[in-house]
Amino acid sequence: MPCFELELFPVPDLIVDAPQQFERHSIEDLPAVLLVIPPKFMKEMATPDNKGEANLVDEIALSAISASGVEVSEADRRAWVDAVTADPALKMMHVTLSADKGVAVDLVAQLPSFRPLSKVDLTDTGFNARALVSQDQIHEQFVITDPNTIKTLLSKIVDARWQRCRALLSTLDRSQVIILAYRQIEALLHERAEDARGALARTRFYIASQDSGWLLGRISNRDAAYRCYRTIAEMAVCECPFVGGRIPGLTDIDEISAEIFHLVSSAEYSDAVKYKLVPGQLEFLPDGSLDTGDDGAQIAMPAYLRASLQEIVDVDVESYPEHFIAEFDSDSEDIFFGAYENEFGISVFDAVQISLALQSICVERRAHVIDLRRSEVLASAAFIEASIDDDQLDLFLQAFGLATRPAWDVPPKSFNGADIWPWLFERRLSLMVRPVLIVDTSDDPLLIYGVRHLEFSGQYSAHLLEDAIWSRELLRSEIAKSFYDTIVAKRGDDFEAEIVNLARAAGWHVIPKLQMRRLGAPKGLGEIDALAVHHATGIWMVIECKWCGQARTAREVMNWMQGFHGKGGDKLDHHLQRVTWIKNNLEKSAKQLSLALPTRVIGQIVSTQPVPLAFAQTVPADVGTLTKRQFVEALCILSGTVR
Repeated sequence: MPCFELELFPVPDLIVDAPQQFERHSIEDLPAVLLVIPPKFMKEMATPDNKGEANLVDEIALSAISASGVEVSEADRRAWVDAVTADPALKMMHVTLSADKGVAVDLVAQLPSFRPLSKVDLTDTGFNARALVSQDQIHEQFVITDPNTIKTLLSKIVDARWQRCRALLSTLDRSQVIILAYRQIEALLHERAEDARGALARTRFYIASQDSGWLLGRISNRDAAYRCYRTIAEMAVCECPFVGGRIPGLTDIDEISAEIFHLVSSAEYSDAVKYKLVPGQLEFLPDGSLDTGDDGAQIAMPAYLRASLQEIVDVDVESYPEHFIAEFDSDSEDIFFGAYENEFGISVFDAVQISLALQSICVERRAHVIDLRRSEVLASAAFIEASIDDDQLDLFLQAFGLATRPAWDVPPKSFNGADIWPWLFERRLSLMVRPVLIVDTSDDPLLIYGVRHLEFSGQYSAHLLEDAIWSRELLRSEIAKSFYDTIVAKRGDDFEAEIVNLARAAGWHVIPKLQMRRLGAPKGLGEIDALAVHHATGIWMVIECKWCGQARTAREVMNWMQGFHGKGGDKLDHHLQRVTWIKNNLEKSAKQLSLALPTRVIGQIVSTQPVPLAFAQTVPADVGTLTKRQFVEALCILSGTVR
């Protein structure tokens, strides 16, 4: 079979005389074919099915046949195309059926490409670590192990990096810095959505599922860039001059991003040392850079972070169809809507309506990032018949607008440092929950936002409240606090019930909420969340259920580990004691439950997602931890069945 090169050339719909059909052009003196794709075809691909992909693959087949001169019947060609595109994983443009305004913009405008953090800038700024602290503090030492000295130096490095960020921002135009940063955020969110919706395709067509290390690194690097670009916007709205500043370029954004990256890394390493997750040691290399072995929380638990990222990929693969359906929950309870309105000062309905109107302005203007005065926003919404009530817009901006203030590092009244420091999560003054930048203090302020981040932020804010992710003390209204208490109590019970049902569905006999005293054990041993018994194999699984969110920083890892060190009567210690007692009293336990003598007893902690406990070096080696997904697989393996 002769070889040839096929080049695809999609024509933007901005070309007024663009072709209406596919065109094939041979390239003179080269074994190559140029396949011109008409603009209207891109819209055909923007559907959940593979009809558009089938048409494109068919055109590719025709091009191959034409270039090679090989005779292939139409029936054989069609059969080949059907076989290739039968798998829904072969989706070349991933869209949803919901109001995905970002996709609508993609179809009509050029999206700026995502720029990951520059290695050159990261290296250059990394060299500055030794210069950020005075020589008399390090006494020409290259390796420092004294805890107090380490704490002092890291604190000074964090402060110095923040001051460098402030100095860089102080000369640049405020609105232009925010726009450039927001364009990178939009490009990043586009790539993030493509990764989620294309996870199945990549694992099916491009890489073996067990060889996904490069993909995990890609996700980690993208998340780091996402945090840096968000922080630039958050800082710029306070620290950049509104008038008289220099117009920035992407090189300025790269330089500031590198400083923020090292600022966050230094702060995270400081926390890791403080909470004794890593040995306390600083080493200044001869070139002036700071060597901590790695950056941020990755120093403390690289295996845990890799497992968390792998879980994201695996869930994306398994939930492929869900990326193409609208997400509406008709069973939402009124209690959440009441808590939302009391906490944010605006109803869910009004917040969604305004968000959709703002996204529609992006589509109408063919722009991923919008910078308009408040009055222009109202006029633009009215023009596209997506009118916004003037008073409701004020409420929306009070809840989800990030307003300029005299200094970024000085939080306004009723907020604190935990709401602004970029190395922390669930911050109330972050772009994650306040996606509209209010750039000046005039009566008609300039507003800047991005189409994707606006939608993503709205979902994220609701998620923080609906799933009780925010700490209770961060909530302002009593109704929201009452809702939080209800959710925290309910989700643990719901997760236990889900695990019980999964075990029963796998053919196991399950006794939920088993009191140890029923087995004849001492009263102080408490209760087993669930005892799963497989009659055919004689295996008993003592299950401890743990609902948890992902720990992303040293502080969160430490908070999670409280009560799970496996000693001193903490939660893990009680679980291990229950397992040990059953192993030491097999006959008594079996008799009390009218069950056959077990052949094997397994202690298992089952969590909603990977937990630091599984990778900690300070807990007993025999502690078994599984995510819900892994638990189902383990049940099948232990029972000798195929999932």
